[in-house]
Amino acid sequence: MNLYCIYDRKGELANPPFTAPNHALAIRQFAVACNQSGSTERPNLFSTYPEDFCLMFIGELDEKTMVFKAPDIITNLGLALDFIKKE
Repeated sequence: MNLYCIYDRKGELANPPFTAPNHALAIRQFAVACNQSGSTERPNLFSTYPEDFCLMFIGELDEKTMVFKAPDIITNLGLALDFIKKE
């Protein structure tokens, strides 16, 4: 299982990691989150500040042994800006 996080470039802060079987499904989850509507009380930060957030591949987790393997290079899979649907 792969591990990903959404990194806030402006805040210099990683959000809690999440799992996905592969990059394509992680990108889909991030794209859905980027395109969800917000409200006045609770805006969608990904769509409000799309240049600030990026999806990062941070490693692999073996579900049987619980061993985490970090990649040699953390991979940026794209900015929120790349996944917001244009109207």
